[in-house]
Amino acid sequence: EMIENAGEMDRWPMSYLILAEVLSRQGEFEQAAKVYETYLSTFPNAQTSEAIRRTLYDWRELQVIKAAIELEISSVSKATDPSLASSEQEKVAP
Repeated sequence: EMIENAGEMDRWPMSYLILAEVLSRQGEFEQAAKVYETYLSTFPNAQTSEAIRRTLYDWRELQVIKAAIELEISSVSKATDPSLASSEQEKVAP
């Protein structure tokens, strides 16, 4: 949090991941998701980006984060895993 308050998060990319992990372990999934989203928008092609996208997708499926965060992540996850897209379509179908 000190790094974040000092405005130095971009200089230390791993700090996003550490902060998000701490928040998620405290049960603060919404805040952790926001930190992960900031990381993804700042470093979209980082080695850990796909794992983070998957984590956010899983949190949505577990309903620990809200729809506003879900939409962007679910579209990314569906594009990378066709089985996820078809299962989502089955849930929507009457």
